[in-house]
Amino acid sequence: MSAWQFEGSESTRQVDFFFKSRKYAASTPHDWRDVLVLGELTSSSVRVWNSKFLQLSVYMREVFVTQPLRRFVHGFILFETKLQLWVFDRSGPMSTGFIDIGENPEKLIYVITAYMLMSDDELGLVSNFVQEHDRTLIKVKEPETDNWLMLTLETFPFIVQQSIVSRGTTVYRGLYESFVVKISWRAMGRMSEVELLGKSRSICGVVTLIGSLDMEKISELRDGLMFTKAMQREIQPDEEPMTTPHDLLQPENSKSGRDYSVEWRCQAQKCVECG
Repeated sequence: MSAWQFEGSESTRQVDFFFKSRKYAASTPHDWRDVLVLGELTSSSVRVWNSKFLQLSVYMREVFVTQPLRRFVHGFILFETKLQLWVFDRSGPMSTGFIDIGENPEKLIYVITAYMLMSDDELGLVSNFVQEHDRTLIKVKEPETDNWLMLTLETFPFIVQQSIVSRGTTVYRGLYESFVVKISWRAMGRMSEVELLGKSRSICGVVTLIGSLDMEKISELRDGLMFTKAMQREIQPDEEPMTTPHDLLQPENSKSGRDYSVEWRCQAQKCVECG
């Protein structure tokens, strides 16, 4: 696809291969908000793996920035006849080994077909969020009662994390009422923000929790996967990441490249008026 056909990014990108949402016609201008699966193609050998992986990572970052509620994103890199499948989530990327489609060309057909047949859940989309033309809807549970509460938000968040490996903090404003909804991944094993807000209810200057929902754990997303040393690659940027402590990116500290016990939580808050 030509770079000028892609919208929703500050920079033009030359994307080799992608699937977009089925609800849009083929003639609809391509937007990062609609991307489901990404692919990077090259006639070069795996010797250019480093540059192609970084290129795919740039595309993945565009998806996570424009779709901040994505749990994970599928992608692949094809070097000549060597195919490598990837999944990116908020703890980092993970991949298969190389698949030789020169010896087994039907495997490429199987892979592309599998991507096309994936459900929204298998593509990493979130079911309790509904984005409409002029608003976003989300369901959370009220504190204490656990009753479901439907909240109407502005179409786009006003705070979005600009990196992949991070808490992915995203904040929406209420469309008709004065409240905000914060969605982020948090490390397990420590007191959560929801618990802290529960202990400080009705205190002047402290926000009031009106709803929350624990949605996902990285350990559940990666359950059953084997992470071998052969999969570990040392690819560090020139500067250290600002949103994630550098030592959390080291393989020896985690099975998954970051904290393995990370939970995704949504919470809705409003300000308490001071008398």
